[in-house]
Amino acid sequence: MVSWVIGEEDFFPQVSFLSALRLRAAWGKSGLRPGFRDALSLFSSVTVARGGADVSGITVSRSGSIDLKPEKTREFELGFDAALFNDRVGIDLTYFDKKSQDALISRRLPPSWGVASSRFENLGEIKNQGLEITANVAAIDTRDFGVDLHVAITTLKNTVVDIGEGVEDIVFNRGLQRHKEGFSAGSFFQAPVTWDDADANGLLAISEVTIGDSVEFIGPSLPTYQIGFGGELRVSRWLSVSTLFEARGGNYTGNDSEAFRCSFRNTRGCPAVADPTVSLEDQAAHIADRFIGSAAGFVEKADFVKWREMSITLRAPEGIARSMRALDGLSLTLAGRNLATWTDYPGLDPEVVEGGGNVNFSQSEFNTQPAVRYFMIRLNYTF
Repeated sequence: MVSWVIGEEDFFPQVSFLSALRLRAAWGKSGLRPGFRDALSLFSSVTVARGGADVSGITVSRSGSIDLKPEKTREFELGFDAALFNDRVGIDLTYFDKKSQDALISRRLPPSWGVASSRFENLGEIKNQGLEITANVAAIDTRDFGVDLHVAITTLKNTVVDIGEGVEDIVFNRGLQRHKEGFSAGSFFQAPVTWDDADANGLLAISEVTIGDSVEFIGPSLPTYQIGFGGELRVSRWLSVSTLFEARGGNYTGNDSEAFRCSFRNTRGCPAVADPTVSLEDQAAHIADRFIGSAAGFVEKADFVKWREMSITLRAPEGIARSMRALDGLSLTLAGRNLATWTDYPGLDPEVVEGGGNVNFSQSEFNTQPAVRYFMIRLNYTF
């Protein structure tokens, strides 16, 4: 990494609002090793009936590749740090370009091979590019009152540059997602769904819904932007309030919870089954997924804004603290997390992922517990 405080150079023009300016650049290379068992093929014992008697047998429980090697990543960054208006405003900007070769990707294996359903392989190349911008503003800074604001913005463009020679699209997550050259890793692809309520009765029949001949790109599973916004309020030495909001979007998620409910053909769990007041779009989504073979209607936009947290801290005056023998301070903090969510996603939470983590780019919600809302009270007594 190299940096240059160009604002201190004699040739740099001096302007009243610019307090400091530093240019920086970095280049690095790292690796990601496979899991300790990813290269191994493992077997499980089973009991098999043969000739009227039970005998011992084995099945392939895990398939590995002896040629598996670490994923190699190269990244470079360019950016600057600037301080403005006597350090009242700080701005950091970074452009990053990250390329991973021999990417570790879980690939489905043909059933005819007689082995496990998938295994990790080193496949092609994945590229990530984007911007990171942060700004900190001391909006008000006096002895008895202060307001600080913070904002952080990140953009991301993810692309599968090369999936590997002779390798077809890698389809996973029950056919909803795939790794395909030229698109974001784990993007959603499904055959498009069209419908025509020919008899105008408000209820679609199977014959009134059709799907396309081939799958089409719906959208990425990875967010293309993320924004965090927060601030702190200080009143003298006895009160401070802080809060944080987060926005994320540009991506999609699979609403498998709704698809699962609709598969039971129960109008209480899924009104789209036989309720004429439900939109034709939702009815078509159910019919296409249940009877024709496209889950496009259950791939939803996952944009959201969340009120992540807020805390209020009350500090006792020095006289009261000392009377209670709290020589170094006495304070009470009230805090809450995951306070509110604003989204058009119709499921439980657009952020959650089935299985509790983004494993191999899989992005779907299936009866998954959203992040819980909780509150906390804390008393700090320092002596």
